[in-house]
Amino acid sequence: MPSDPPRSNAWHELNAERENCAHTLTSATTPAGDKLPEGRYSFRTESMFNGEIISTRAVAAYSRVTETEMGDEGAVLVLTGGVSVPASAVESLREAR
Repeated sequence: MPSDPPRSNAWHELNAERENCAHTLTSATTPAGDKLPEGRYSFRTESMFNGEIISTRAVAAYSRVTETEMGDEGAVLVLTGGVSVPASAVESLREAR
């Protein structure tokens, strides 16, 4: 069975796992102080009751859209770092500042 991803001091109770997502972390650390490898991570919030996980939810994130393209399933947004996400997975867009 794979081990759980390391807990990050920088993000406290958020689980970090390497997945296809928009943000690149460069300074998060484990509780032991070891730097997490650079890369793309996704985050989830785990709600617990009496030591048991009762729900898990994705944490929303922001990223710059660098291009759009049409894929087999419809519009796809390409984010900074080259990550692609279906437009249907995006909750909102705003003008860059």
